[in-house]
Amino acid sequence: MQFDRKHMNDRIQYVGQAEKQEIRSLWQAAFQDPEPFADYYFQYVYGKNRVLAAKSGGRICSMLHLNPYLWCQTDSITGRERSRFLLHYIVGVATAREFRRKGYMARCLTKALQDMEADGEPFTYLMPARKEYYEPFQFVTLKEESAWLHTADGWKRTSGTEDIRKPLVMQNDLPYRLFPVRDAEYMERLRTETAAEGGGLISWSTHGYAAYVQDRSGPHGKVVIRQIFCGADGPCKNVEELLESVILPELFQMYGPTTVEYQEAQTMMIRIIRLDRFVELLPYGQETKQIVVNVKDTICQGNHGTFRITLAKEGCSLVPLRSEESQAQYDWDIAELTAYLLKETSFAEQVYLMEEV
Repeated sequence: MQFDRKHMNDRIQYVGQAEKQEIRSLWQAAFQDPEPFADYYFQYVYGKNRVLAAKSGGRICSMLHLNPYLWCQTDSITGRERSRFLLHYIVGVATAREFRRKGYMARCLTKALQDMEADGEPFTYLMPARKEYYEPFQFVTLKEESAWLHTADGWKRTSGTEDIRKPLVMQNDLPYRLFPVRDAEYMERLRTETAAEGGGLISWSTHGYAAYVQDRSGPHGKVVIRQIFCGADGPCKNVEELLESVILPELFQMYGPTTVEYQEAQTMMIRIIRLDRFVELLPYGQETKQIVVNVKDTICQGNHGTFRITLAKEGCSLVPLRSEESQAQYDWDIAELTAYLLKETSFAEQVYLMEEV
């Protein structure tokens, strides 16, 4: 990461209501959102998140938004809640055109990661416009985009690498262990967000719902299902049955025989912030395994060092070691370790990440 030293004295700071209009102008210049959605974001979301901005000559030239979500961890066997913790979802990453490639965004992102480390957050996540923007900051791909399209000919996969002949089912039969809490505030925000895009919610039980919006960008438009969540009712083991018996009939009643897209997964990247806390969240169902690893992390200094990591069914753990205490098996940066932990555990399958804002 290269910083332009000519701009090192420019200010990186959190901004609020006083800068709201200037932030909105930069947001719209970068993303060109429909005005109803921008109205929703800056009326209902902006005031509750943390916006980190770079200023040059008194002007905001770069920004990123840290949107807070209360997360829940449940037991994989009983489904009971084990813990709750706060995470921030990174959105709205943008730099004014004339200030790009000067290091402003690198400084904003570095400060954001270090501030989240100071607050004890285990990881952060984002939906990248381009992965290569975030890989230098040790973000790792958690999930790739996967979507299905329903037309008069039935369902077909429109993205992802799996065989399109595979039945439309969830990628796993295990209950989600990690997900943002669907409390009253979350659900009200989701209703407002989907309504701003011409959509809404379809419910079939106390906790089960589908969130949908309208996409008018194509020649005929379509309805996009962005979330199908069963929550405390357990996983949606057969999404096709749920779509065919509940969701599609309601959508067709409202919109007629329209094209429907189901977003099974979005491309998401994660970045470990506090390695010790992240390891404790990992779901693991195999024989106990231990590794000793030297970890390099130039941004989140608490992750830098030598650790013994234990992966076990009864819980995963991390113990810091002095370098002379044990011979390390691996020398990895934090991204390489992240990739290893995702491969060895079922974290990617048991985390539900389908947030838009």
